[in-house]
Amino acid sequence: MAGGIGVAVLLARVLPRASLEGWGWRLAFLVTLPLGLVGLYLRLRLDETPRFRATQRARAVVRRPLAAAVRGYRGRLLIGVALVAALALTFNLFFFYLPSHLVTALAVPLPRALAASLAGLALVAVAAPLLGRLSDRVGRRPLLIGGTLALLVGTLPAFLLVRGAGPLGLPLGYVLVGLPLSCLVIVPPFLAELFPTPVRSTALAITYGVGSALFGGTAPFLATLLVRGTGDPVTPAYYAVAVAAAAVVAALLTRETAFRPLDADSPTSSHVGDAALPALGSHGLGPRARDGR
Repeated sequence: MAGGIGVAVLLARVLPRASLEGWGWRLAFLVTLPLGLVGLYLRLRLDETPRFRATQRARAVVRRPLAAAVRGYRGRLLIGVALVAALALTFNLFFFYLPSHLVTALAVPLPRALAASLAGLALVAVAAPLLGRLSDRVGRRPLLIGGTLALLVGTLPAFLLVRGAGPLGLPLGYVLVGLPLSCLVIVPPFLAELFPTPVRSTALAITYGVGSALFGGTAPFLATLLVRGTGDPVTPAYYAVAVAAAAVVAALLTRETAFRPLDADSPTSSHVGDAALPALGSHGLGPRARDGR
């Protein structure tokens, strides 16, 4: 994402606005074609995880994983949707809606608006692996609680700073929101640990898909609608704070997953004997990655 915005900043600085709007914007998409080939190469080389293959050998594959996930893990699905909603909504609000809003409503130069968002994404790119490593040591739950609380407290000030478009406030606002987003990049692996092997892929698809589509995908549209309906340009921030509050509740209700074996509490785990499954490390992503999850 940061690379894409970096290309957009470069194009906005090099090309006249008329050329950028007429044909130059297509260059950013053409640059991604090699990345698509890399993604295809990686995807074709992926294999099923050892745990899922063991589940297949034990004939414990769930025939209707969607029904099984909704029926057996409704509470976990709601927790997952709430966490993804806060992550996706905040991300799309700050990195898609606000740059466009700054340019169209406040006449901020496009390169400046994009460069500020690039600073926030660069922070996320640097901080996320470090915080992910920290979650291996202290657990996922402290970072989820800390990240959602930081969104709850920091979203409104960050929104006001970005919308103020000051020379220091604009990048500072993106830095302020980038830090909690760096914590919440652990949401997808946390969700993968939250569900057992027979429904893991489906449950992850439900939580991430629903949260991203309903809250992240609609964020620019709803933000514009809220501003037009209320006349208050800060209303989208209030909406994001409300979703962050729900995510805080979800983070507080969840339990730690980092130091527990996968499938430890699965109702179907008795169908797959421990001898049939690869050994799991007691903690950390390293052993779990080797397990193939």
